[in-house]
Amino acid sequence: MPTPPSPANDLQDTSGAEKRRSQRLLVRVAVIVIGTDREGKSFGEVTHTMVINAHGALVELKAELLDGQRVLLRNKQSGERQSCRVVWFRKAEQGVNHAGLEFTAAAPHFWQVDFPPDDWDMPMMRAAVLKEFGHPLGAEEIPRPQAQGDEVLIRVEACGVCHSDLHMAKGDWPDVSAKMSWPVTLGHEAVGRVVELGAKVTGIALNQRVGVGWLYSTCGACEHCREGAENVCLQRKVTGIAAPGGYAEFMRVKASHAIPVPENLSALEAAPLFCAGLTVFHALHNAGLKKGQRVAVFGVGGLGHLALQIARLAGAETIAVDVSEAKLVFATKFGAAQAILATDPNSEKLLKEGGGPHLAVVTAPDKSAYDLAIRTLRRRGTLAVVGLPKEDLTFFADDLVVGEFKIIASAVGTRAEMRELLALASAGKIRCEVETCTLEQINEVFEKMKRGQLLGRAVIQFPPK
Repeated sequence: MPTPPSPANDLQDTSGAEKRRSQRLLVRVAVIVIGTDREGKSFGEVTHTMVINAHGALVELKAELLDGQRVLLRNKQSGERQSCRVVWFRKAEQGVNHAGLEFTAAAPHFWQVDFPPDDWDMPMMRAAVLKEFGHPLGAEEIPRPQAQGDEVLIRVEACGVCHSDLHMAKGDWPDVSAKMSWPVTLGHEAVGRVVELGAKVTGIALNQRVGVGWLYSTCGACEHCREGAENVCLQRKVTGIAAPGGYAEFMRVKASHAIPVPENLSALEAAPLFCAGLTVFHALHNAGLKKGQRVAVFGVGGLGHLALQIARLAGAETIAVDVSEAKLVFATKFGAAQAILATDPNSEKLLKEGGGPHLAVVTAPDKSAYDLAIRTLRRRGTLAVVGLPKEDLTFFADDLVVGEFKIIASAVGTRAEMRELLALASAGKIRCEVETCTLEQINEVFEKMKRGQLLGRAVIQFPPK
């Protein structure tokens, strides 16, 4: 790799061409991968760099890397080490290989700064990026990914905003936080058009509308996958954690987990179904919902109003429970036969009428909702755990034994269930109430979510290209 031109001369150049190039700054690094550490991260030595952006890179390598692999780079001059993640990899037939990296933090100031040559460029895209827990997401330009092997690249048309994204942005779940690759692009309710196919992809066409949810990939070989429970696959990878999510104009997804979306459904209508809809669809199915049963849904937000519709389709008597009067009015528009204000002193009595619910589905991330649900559940009834409060849930063993209650949990759902759900939506039997926003408004949506002010699901809508 040739020595870069003098940074002093370039930085003093104020011509229009240099100013334009300075708007699109990237990183070039010459690296030799020399081994792995105890955590399985690759080691590399930096011979020199062109640092042009806080977290983008074009890297020359003398070894093959995998997409998503962690790479630890070491600056030869300073000894500084920096963790990176491989965004894309291209193997050259001759010469050095190239890869795009995302840095954990801004490149150190002592690395050599320069402009890229005129004939070198990388396609960019807009994305909402999380760089630190508890901090706002930043809408910025980052390198656009490319489809590799068994992947497709989709141009995202819409991406739902899930409460899980808020939890992950705040760092509420330590086990999940430890698996996140920085910087993070969240979003696991994405729908868009296929614009690029990996070399190994079959069965998906360019311009086909597809969606991707929580499951980025599953192994297909563990006992759970073999038994039709891929949602709890031992090797599952999660969108937005193991791979960049849909808060971006473009997104790489595994072709095997890109679900075709019926053309009569818009991207806005379909996107929330890939997590909010699928999660409650699976929960109700997992609980053994039967016609004629009473189903109480605690929390009538993005998941709750879809749960009411699905339960009603199964022939259940539906009850909506929430702390917001506005959401209870909203619930009656989506199939709730009864609406109960959780803060009403008579709420427990009202829920116990007729023996209590056969099934309580708690979508609210609030411990008090679970407490009310278990106190009012019908004997031999089922409590479905969907909402994820930060606090531990606590139940008296005596109460569980006397009532012979069953407690089940729901981990999103499977691809087969997703196809069933899309068919119901395509037939007009369920629909999600959507509040649209732009990529730049994601932090405002998070604030509204914290205050419980969203009716239905917030969905990022990307302008057509």
